[in-house]
Amino acid sequence: MGWHYRLLFAAIYLVGCLYIALRMLGGGHGTLIFVTPLVTVLAFGAAILLLRPTAKLWLRILTAGLVLFHYLFTLPLAYIVESGDGFAHTISVLKYAPVSFVLSAMWYVAGSAIFWVLFFRTRSQSKSLP
Repeated sequence: MGWHYRLLFAAIYLVGCLYIALRMLGGGHGTLIFVTPLVTVLAFGAAILLLRPTAKLWLRILTAGLVLFHYLFTLPLAYIVESGDGFAHTISVLKYAPVSFVLSAMWYVAGSAIFWVLFFRTRSQSKSLP
């Protein structure tokens, strides 16, 4: 995948995440669960841009590390932010706008799945660390 396709994928995915986060806020009555990934979304975007078909092993480790950092930081933050009110806002969104919630979650999961498919389709140039 050329750099311009990676840049296009990153831009579309990140703008979509921003749109979803703002839309799901619901004027203060929505959920913050889709806002928490925005804290580390730049790490995910950088990882997308670092995908290279002939990347060295250290670059592949860095790329995977950025995405894992994004996941490991986002999940606890989402729990902390939403558990304060017993997930009341998230439950409310699920009750009144389940399709929007599911489509938003699918966008996030689809972007992650595309990243990992691209990541595992690339081959490392070297088999050991420098």
